[in-house]
Amino acid sequence: MAIGAIHEIKSVGLKVPTDISVIGFDDLCYAAVSDPPLTTIAQPALEIGEKCMRRLCAIIEDGDVDSSPWIVPHQLIIRNSVAPPKA
Repeated sequence: MAIGAIHEIKSVGLKVPTDISVIGFDDLCYAAVSDPPLTTIAQPALEIGEKCMRRLCAIIEDGDVDSSPWIVPHQLIIRNSVAPPKA
């Protein structure tokens, strides 16, 4: 979505990040090679998938529904698609 937003912003004559800053989520492989490279938040997709499967298996096997929230580590990857706000 963020890379598509950059494309559309540029198509109307605006510049990223000079006119508009854009940040994405997931740190897809294309983020580093987009124009400009996309600032993004990386998250551990494999760990999220594993935790979801463990919960699903517990529900199926035991009927145990654990609705407690869990937080996975994430990281801000700063690249060139954001700029400080204009004064």
